[in-house]
Amino acid sequence: MRPQLDIVCPHSSEWPRNSEGSIAVFPDGRWLLAWSAFYGGSRDHSPAHIMGKWSSDKGETWSEPLTLLENDGKCNVLSVSVAVLGDGSVGFAHSRTDDEAILEWPFFRRSIDGGQTFSPPKVMVDMDSWHGSPANGRLL
Repeated sequence: MRPQLDIVCPHSSEWPRNSEGSIAVFPDGRWLLAWSAFYGGSRDHSPAHIMGKWSSDKGETWSEPLTLLENDGKCNVLSVSVAVLGDGSVGFAHSRTDDEAILEWPFFRRSIDGGQTFSPPKVMVDMDSWHGSPANGRLL
């Protein structure tokens, strides 16, 4: 017997692409679903921000969507991963795209209030050496 699959983040004219999702499972049984929500087209470099939904019944029902991260990139933010860490805080990793010609920059944020708010971003790599720069002639 095949399991019933429900689409909890369907695309629409307002949201032409929803992708790259992750679920954090909390000790109290709540789930936090996070995903990339594209609002300005469906291309990889179209504008997007990261949305979330909560479930307290193992995904049977979901809250209304909320914005977890506004688009702070010149193109978008995407590829989110969320997890409850060993110390009880919530880790939030994502990428930011600033230019259609270069790759994504990885960032990390942390929540100490159960995923209600997140810290400012910390870049996970040295951005100049990660992709290089025209000044040093080292581009990936």
